[in-house]
Amino acid sequence: MSLTVGEMDKHVQSIADKNQIVIHRSLNRLSRSYSIRASEEIYIAPIRSVLSYATALHELGHQLGPHQRSSHVLVREKAAWKWAKKSALLWSPRMQEYAEAAIEWYEENHRNIDMRGRLYSSVVEPL
Repeated sequence: MSLTVGEMDKHVQSIADKNQIVIHRSLNRLSRSYSIRASEEIYIAPIRSVLSYATALHELGHQLGPHQRSSHVLVREKAAWKWAKKSALLWSPRMQEYAEAAIEWYEENHRNIDMRGRLYSSVVEPL
């Protein structure tokens, strides 16, 4: 089975619409994609390949998947990728390699990211 770019884009948009999530397709690099849970928005590059499709689903996973309130970035990242794979209409070997590379990066860097998160939350004063 293969999907067209249009079918992948329509699938992502239908998930977003169903869950009232706003998609901003304004980025020019997949690695810059992110999700803002508080405002139910994701920022992604336009879907042009299976990798941008996987990335869009991953960012939706940060909105809709389990464990997204964990204080551990690695837990959040793994859960978002698992959600993306489960929700995809197609999951290719290229998509799997891309997800595994992203997780590997977080496995190497999660301690520093979690530490920065704890330091930031300890210095931010409540309103």
